[in-house]
Amino acid sequence: MKNVPKRQPELADPILDAIYRDAALSLAKDIDIFYQDRAEEIKMLSSHGNISKLVEVGCGDGGLAYHVARRLDKTEVIAEDVDPIAISEAKKRFSAPNLTYQVGSVYSLSKRHKDLDRVVVKDSFHHFDDLRSALKQINSSLKHEGGLIGWDLGRDRFYNELCIKNPDFEKLATEIQEKRRKSREKAIEFLESLGPKGNAIMSYQAAYTYKEMKRTLTNTGFDVLMIGPDEKRGYGLFAVKVKPGTKSDILLMPCL
Repeated sequence: MKNVPKRQPELADPILDAIYRDAALSLAKDIDIFYQDRAEEIKMLSSHGNISKLVEVGCGDGGLAYHVARRLDKTEVIAEDVDPIAISEAKKRFSAPNLTYQVGSVYSLSKRHKDLDRVVVKDSFHHFDDLRSALKQINSSLKHEGGLIGWDLGRDRFYNELCIKNPDFEKLATEIQEKRRKSREKAIEFLESLGPKGNAIMSYQAAYTYKEMKRTLTNTGFDVLMIGPDEKRGYGLFAVKVKPGTKSDILLMPCL
């Protein structure tokens, strides 16, 4: 396994975010079965207790929130995204009686919510330029022993897969960084010319490793009940809000 480079959070740039939003919206129909699988896992991780309110942070096209709302039909499901265009598209594509959408940033989540039973984050952690602040906000929005369910790319796993599949990957990643230092616009132009390969490079550079995620969760008031490899590129996790120095009493069957 190659040495994994340090994280380079280029996705914090709103202009770069738009590239990924458009790509994600174009792929939404192709990954509907993936949304359904994730929704089943969320249902299982919400099977104990009364789950009255759930928020998905970074909902994108709204597909996952929709399938969750159908499976947890007694739960208020709120799908949020910082991008108003994504929210507008989600409203057009998916609706359910217990599903609402709103524009909102993860960095102000606790101002909008204080009593959540679950927060879901699918493939959005690598868009957070300040992971610690984002997780603190999520923690503050949850009830005691409320849970965070998430999935994302892992920079270590994803990086090695990309290097194996694309012999020119490291060269392209270096070229993107050189262009970015000179001009954000030139970097964007070059990324767009690469198509899906450019998206993959930037996603890997902004992703967190398994160890970085677990350490930050622990340091922001979560008891990490599950975290581990998910498919080839990343990890899945379930973490519970607890008081400092304590552990959760929740017992779960492995699923992620």
